[in-house]
Amino acid sequence: MASKMVIPGCNGFHRAFLAALLGLTSAAWITLHAAEPLTAYVDSDGRVVFTNEASPDSSSNQAATQFPDSGPSPNVQIHELIDGIAEQHRVDPELIRAMVQVESNFDPRAVSPKGAMGLMQLIPDTARRFGVRNAFDPRANLDGGIRYLKYLMDLFDGDLQLALAAYNAGENAVSHTKGLPSIPETRNYVRKISLLYPLDRPRRVASTIEKFVDRKGVVHFSNTELP
Repeated sequence: MASKMVIPGCNGFHRAFLAALLGLTSAAWITLHAAEPLTAYVDSDGRVVFTNEASPDSSSNQAATQFPDSGPSPNVQIHELIDGIAEQHRVDPELIRAMVQVESNFDPRAVSPKGAMGLMQLIPDTARRFGVRNAFDPRANLDGGIRYLKYLMDLFDGDLQLALAAYNAGENAVSHTKGLPSIPETRNYVRKISLLYPLDRPRRVASTIEKFVDRKGVVHFSNTELP
């Protein structure tokens, strides 16, 4: 028996949003056969559709996600990795989320026509440069991509627009033009990310809180380097 449930108002697979969806739809799943897996996909109107049938054009729909009988979905796991690794490197996870959505649509097996691989679409040279042995491993790919972005941010004095342009076109292309290259693909790439993560807004930088006990036994907490 085919069953389908539609939830309007999808704007990407944010980790918290997905978790809320899973909770909100648990009652609806009772009507389905317990052994039947569910597929979630985003339709042309931006609605999230849960169904026990194959989603339309499921072979090419990168946003489709199979929800098993138990355990978190792959997309939830990816968002958790983004949160952890971005905070480790003190980068806003929302920026990385926007980049991953534009780069690969959260597909860890994505490969571009130019050979860029994985969630953050690392080319082989960049993967080797940042010690990523398996670009299809989500954790390694995110770690390498985020460290590369941080390098570019430092190289271009914190200018996020130029750092993103360099991530797409290469740092030499941006250094040569001393500004945003007139490459349509690169300009469109920066524009797409700006729609998901406004580049002129104050950016939240994750900080790590360190604990230190001094000689008197007093406990201190700080987000700066401790003695």
